[in-house]
Amino acid sequence: MSTVNLKSFSLGDYLKAALACAKYEQDDGLVVASVPGVVGFYSQGESHEEARMNLRDAIEGNILIALQMGWDIPQIPGVEIRTEIVATDSA
Repeated sequence: MSTVNLKSFSLGDYLKAALACAKYEQDDGLVVASVPGVVGFYSQGESHEEARMNLRDAIEGNILIALQMGWDIPQIPGVEIRTEIVATDSA
């Protein structure tokens, strides 16, 4: 018998909270968006709204990769990520 770590959280709430923490800066005519303190949560766009939409996609993509690879999900203030260890049959 083996075990797996199941992570439980609302992706919608996670995205909303991460975007609420986002910082936006102008750089060479582009808007650069990032979530401070979280590696990989950054993007850019020609407008604030485009940078925000691209950042949302980047966050969602990074979370999906982390889940597939079994990596930790970056903590975002206001979002609880529960982990449960579940036994599985190895047959």
